[in-house]
Amino acid sequence: MPLPPALAAKLAKRGIIKNAELPTTKKATEPNVETEAQIAGGPTEEIIAESYDEGTAQPENGQVLSETPLPSQALEKVIPPYLGYSLCPNKWNVYHDCTQGCMEVWGRTPKALDREYERKRAKMLNKYPLPANWMEVLDPGIGRYYYWNCDNEFVSWLPPGHPKCSVSRSAADLRRVLHTERAQRLAAEAQERANASDDSDESSSTSSSSSSDSEDEHAHEKKKLKRKRSHSVEGSEEDSD
Repeated sequence: MPLPPALAAKLAKRGIIKNAELPTTKKATEPNVETEAQIAGGPTEEIIAESYDEGTAQPENGQVLSETPLPSQALEKVIPPYLGYSLCPNKWNVYHDCTQGCMEVWGRTPKALDREYERKRAKMLNKYPLPANWMEVLDPGIGRYYYWNCDNEFVSWLPPGHPKCSVSRSAADLRRVLHTERAQRLAAEAQERANASDDSDESSSTSSSSSSDSEDEHAHEKKKLKRKRSHSVEGSEEDSD
Protein backbone atom coordinates (compact mmCIF):
# COMPACT_ATOMS: atom_id res chain seq x y z
CA MET A 1 0.00 0.00 0.00
CA PRO A 2 1.54 3.38 -0.97
CA LEU A 3 2.44 5.84 1.74
CA PRO A 4 0.29 8.94 2.30
CA PRO A 5 1.77 11.94 0.44
CA ALA A 6 2.48 13.90 3.65
CA LEU A 7 4.34 11.00 5.24
CA ALA A 8 6.22 10.25 2.00
CA ALA A 9 7.33 13.89 1.77
CA LYS A 10 8.47 13.83 5.40
CA LEU A 11 10.47 10.66 4.88
CA ALA A 12 12.01 11.93 1.66
CA LYS A 13 13.09 15.12 3.42
CA ARG A 14 14.78 13.04 6.10
CA GLY A 15 16.58 10.94 3.52
CA ILE A 16 14.77 7.69 4.34
CA ILE A 17 13.25 7.40 0.87
CA LYS A 18 14.66 8.89 -2.31
CA ASN A 19 11.50 10.28 -3.88
CA ALA A 20 8.56 11.76 -2.01
CA GLU A 21 6.19 10.75 -4.83
CA LEU A 22 7.10 7.09 -4.59
CA PRO A 23 6.45 4.62 -1.77
CA THR A 24 9.34 3.50 0.40
CA THR A 25 11.95 1.43 -1.43
CA LYS A 26 11.65 -1.36 1.14
CA LYS A 27 8.36 -3.22 0.98
CA ALA A 28 6.56 -4.49 4.03
CA THR A 29 7.38 -8.02 2.93
CA GLU A 30 11.13 -7.52 3.33
CA PRO A 31 11.68 -6.44 6.99
CA ASN A 32 14.14 -7.53 9.59
CA VAL A 33 15.19 -11.04 9.99
CA GLU A 34 15.45 -13.13 13.08
CA THR A 35 19.00 -13.77 14.03
CA GLU A 36 20.36 -17.28 14.34
CA ALA A 37 19.98 -17.05 18.12
CA GLN A 38 16.28 -16.16 17.74
CA ILE A 39 15.57 -19.01 15.36
CA ALA A 40 17.35 -21.39 17.71
CA GLY A 41 15.23 -20.06 20.55
CA GLY A 42 18.19 -18.57 22.43
CA PRO A 43 18.32 -15.17 24.13
CA THR A 44 18.89 -12.14 21.99
CA GLU A 45 20.81 -9.09 23.10
CA GLU A 46 18.81 -5.96 22.34
CA ILE A 47 20.91 -3.02 21.14
CA ILE A 48 19.67 0.56 21.02
CA ALA A 49 18.96 1.29 17.38
CA GLU A 50 20.19 4.43 15.70
CA SER A 51 17.74 6.86 14.14
CA TYR A 52 18.41 8.77 10.94
CA ASP A 53 15.27 10.88 11.08
CA GLU A 54 17.37 14.06 10.88
CA GLY A 55 18.67 13.10 7.45
CA THR A 56 22.16 11.66 7.62
CA ALA A 57 23.98 12.32 4.37
CA GLN A 58 24.86 9.03 2.68
CA PRO A 59 28.38 9.09 1.21
CA GLU A 60 28.91 7.92 -2.34
CA ASN A 61 30.81 4.72 -3.00
CA GLY A 62 34.33 4.98 -4.30
CA GLN A 63 35.05 8.41 -2.85
CA VAL A 64 38.46 8.90 -1.27
CA LEU A 65 38.54 10.57 2.12
CA SER A 66 40.67 13.65 2.55
CA GLU A 67 43.61 13.27 4.90
CA THR A 68 43.28 16.88 6.03
CA PRO A 69 40.71 17.74 8.74
CA LEU A 70 37.39 18.94 7.37
CA PRO A 71 36.06 22.37 8.38
CA SER A 72 33.53 22.14 11.19
CA GLN A 73 30.59 23.04 8.92
CA ALA A 74 31.56 20.46 6.30
CA LEU A 75 32.13 17.84 8.99
CA GLU A 76 28.67 18.41 10.47
CA LYS A 77 27.12 17.64 7.07
CA VAL A 78 28.79 14.22 7.01
CA ILE A 79 28.57 13.63 10.78
CA PRO A 80 25.40 15.34 12.02
CA PRO A 81 25.48 16.22 15.73
CA TYR A 82 24.25 13.36 17.94
CA LEU A 83 23.47 11.09 14.95
CA GLY A 84 27.06 10.12 14.27
CA TYR A 85 28.71 8.92 11.07
CA SER A 86 26.28 6.70 9.15
CA LEU A 87 28.89 4.00 8.39
CA CYS A 88 30.33 3.82 11.92
CA PRO A 89 29.09 0.63 13.64
CA ASN A 90 29.70 2.21 17.06
CA LYS A 91 27.18 5.03 16.66
CA TRP A 92 24.50 3.01 18.48
CA ASN A 93 26.64 3.36 21.63
CA VAL A 94 25.28 6.49 23.32
CA TYR A 95 28.68 7.19 24.91
CA HIS A 96 30.46 7.19 21.53
CA ASP A 97 30.83 10.50 19.67
CA CYS A 98 31.81 10.07 16.03
CA THR A 99 34.68 12.15 14.68
CA GLN A 100 36.56 12.39 11.41
CA GLY A 101 38.55 9.39 12.63
CA CYS A 102 35.39 7.28 12.23
CA MET A 103 35.24 8.31 8.58
CA GLU A 104 38.86 7.35 8.05
CA VAL A 105 38.46 3.97 9.78
CA TRP A 106 35.13 2.88 8.30
CA GLY A 107 35.47 4.48 4.87
CA ARG A 108 32.69 5.35 2.45
CA THR A 109 31.37 1.96 1.38
CA PRO A 110 28.25 0.65 3.15
CA LYS A 111 28.45 -2.87 4.52
CA ALA A 112 26.98 -5.46 2.16
CA LEU A 113 23.86 -7.30 3.27
CA ASP A 114 24.22 -10.98 4.02
CA ARG A 115 21.95 -13.23 1.94
CA GLU A 116 21.12 -15.45 4.88
CA TYR A 117 20.21 -12.38 6.89
CA GLU A 118 17.95 -11.19 4.07
CA ARG A 119 16.20 -14.55 3.97
CA LYS A 120 15.61 -14.57 7.71
CA ARG A 121 14.44 -10.97 7.66
CA ALA A 122 11.83 -11.68 5.00
CA LYS A 123 10.65 -14.72 6.93
CA MET A 124 10.39 -12.74 10.15
CA LEU A 125 8.41 -9.90 8.54
CA ASN A 126 6.00 -12.32 6.97
CA LYS A 127 5.34 -13.67 10.46
CA TYR A 128 5.34 -10.28 12.21
CA PRO A 129 4.20 -7.64 9.67
CA LEU A 130 4.84 -4.00 10.48
CA PRO A 131 2.01 -1.72 11.65
CA ALA A 132 1.11 1.21 9.41
CA ASN A 133 3.10 3.73 11.47
CA TRP A 134 6.32 1.67 11.47
CA MET A 135 9.04 1.55 8.84
CA GLU A 136 12.21 -0.45 8.44
CA VAL A 137 15.40 1.53 7.88
CA LEU A 138 18.79 0.18 6.86
CA ASP A 139 21.78 0.90 9.07
CA PRO A 140 24.61 0.91 6.48
CA GLY A 141 27.29 0.73 9.15
CA ILE A 142 26.33 -2.77 10.32
CA GLY A 143 24.33 -3.99 7.33
CA ARG A 144 21.17 -4.54 9.32
CA TYR A 145 17.66 -3.08 9.36
CA TYR A 146 16.04 -1.47 12.36
CA TYR A 147 12.43 -0.35 12.82
CA TRP A 148 11.31 3.22 13.27
CA ASN A 149 8.00 4.50 14.61
CA CYS A 150 7.08 7.51 12.46
CA ASP A 151 4.77 8.92 15.13
CA ASN A 152 6.93 9.03 18.25
CA GLU A 153 10.45 8.50 16.81
CA PHE A 154 10.99 5.31 18.86
CA VAL A 155 13.07 2.50 17.39
CA SER A 156 13.78 -1.20 17.80
CA TRP A 157 15.87 -3.93 16.18
CA LEU A 158 12.88 -6.26 15.82
CA PRO A 159 9.35 -5.68 14.48
CA PRO A 160 7.05 -4.35 17.22
CA GLY A 161 4.93 -7.50 17.03
CA HIS A 162 7.89 -9.76 17.79
CA PRO A 163 7.75 -11.25 21.33
CA LYS A 164 11.40 -10.29 21.94
CA CYS A 165 11.05 -6.75 20.59
CA SER A 166 12.34 -3.98 22.86
CA VAL A 167 11.25 -0.49 21.81
CA SER A 168 13.32 2.45 23.05
CA ARG A 169 14.39 5.97 22.26
CA SER A 170 17.03 6.19 19.58
CA ALA A 171 20.74 6.36 20.41
CA ALA A 172 20.84 9.86 18.87
CA ASP A 173 18.07 11.04 21.19
CA LEU A 174 19.74 9.55 24.27
CA ARG A 175 23.10 10.99 23.21
CA ARG A 176 21.50 14.42 22.91
CA VAL A 177 20.20 14.10 26.48
CA LEU A 178 23.66 13.09 27.75
CA HIS A 179 25.31 16.06 26.03
CA THR A 180 22.69 18.46 27.42
CA GLU A 181 23.08 17.13 30.97
CA ARG A 182 26.88 17.29 30.68
CA ALA A 183 26.76 20.90 29.47
CA GLN A 184 24.42 21.86 32.32
CA ARG A 185 26.65 20.12 34.88
CA LEU A 186 29.78 21.87 33.60
CA ALA A 187 28.00 25.23 33.64
CA ALA A 188 26.85 24.65 37.24
CA GLU A 189 30.40 23.68 38.31
CA ALA A 190 31.83 26.78 36.64
CA GLN A 191 29.25 28.94 38.41
CA GLU A 192 30.13 27.35 41.76
CA ARG A 193 33.82 28.06 41.18
CA ALA A 194 33.03 31.66 40.26
CA ASN A 195 30.90 32.10 43.40
CA ALA A 196 33.63 30.57 45.56
CA SER A 197 36.17 32.92 44.03
CA ASP A 198 33.93 35.95 44.71
CA ASP A 199 33.41 34.85 48.34
CA SER A 200 37.17 34.45 48.76
CA ASP A 201 37.84 37.93 47.34
CA GLU A 202 35.17 39.44 49.59
CA SER A 203 36.58 37.68 52.65
CA SER A 204 40.08 38.87 51.79
CA SER A 205 38.83 42.43 51.33
CA THR A 206 36.98 42.32 54.67
CA SER A 207 40.06 40.95 56.42
CA SER A 208 42.24 43.65 54.90
CA SER A 209 39.77 46.35 55.93
CA SER A 210 39.61 45.01 59.49
CA SER A 211 43.39 44.93 59.70
CA SER A 212 43.59 48.52 58.48
CA ASP A 213 40.99 49.64 61.02
CA SER A 214 42.91 47.89 63.77
CA GLU A 215 46.16 49.60 62.75
CA ASP A 216 44.45 53.01 62.69
CA GLU A 217 42.98 52.41 66.14
CA HIS A 218 46.36 51.34 67.49
CA ALA A 219 48.03 54.47 66.08
CA HIS A 220 45.31 56.63 67.60
CA GLU A 221 45.86 55.03 71.03
CA LYS A 222 49.59 55.67 70.75
CA LYS A 223 48.97 59.36 69.99
CA LYS A 224 46.64 59.67 73.00
CA LEU A 225 49.20 58.05 75.25
CA LYS A 226 51.93 60.34 73.94
CA ARG A 227 49.81 63.45 74.57
CA LYS A 228 48.98 62.23 78.08
CA ARG A 229 52.66 61.74 78.89
CA SER A 230 53.44 65.20 77.49
CA HIS A 231 50.84 66.79 79.78
CA SER A 232 52.24 64.89 82.77
CA VAL A 233 55.76 66.18 82.13
CA GLU A 234 54.52 69.75 81.76
CA GLY A 235 52.61 69.48 85.05
CA SER A 236 55.70 68.22 86.91
CA GLU A 237 57.78 71.14 85.64
CA GLU A 238 55.17 73.64 86.88
CA ASP A 239 55.11 72.05 90.35
CA SER A 240 58.87 72.24 90.67
CA ASP A 241 58.84 75.95 89.81
